[in-house]
Amino acid sequence: MLDDVVGDLVRRQVSAEPRRGYAAGASGWLFEGLSPGTHMTAAYIRLRLAELGIRARVSRETRMNLLSMRMPSAVIADVIGIGGHTADRRKRKSGGTWSNYPELRS
Repeated sequence: MLDDVVGDLVRRQVSAEPRRGYAAGASGWLFEGLSPGTHMTAAYIRLRLAELGIRARVSRETRMNLLSMRMPSAVIADVIGIGGHTADRRKRKSGGTWSNYPELRS
């Protein structure tokens, strides 16, 4: 269900008319920035979400904790590009019970 909602929002964003009249034409970014050819910054998106009552950092922390409870920390570290110690710390904080599986990484 969420995939349909997100997909619909992305389709609407892609088909929307550009909000700025750049002489250079389309920017190529889904969320274009203020300058031609640039994207919207993460900080600006976070600010806009906060105005709508969505706390992006809290949502990210929640997703990371859920992931840490369901997967070995070594796999998480490899997949999302964080350090092994960071993934282990996240696992302990979230109450994850996975052990390390070195054989999965070989």
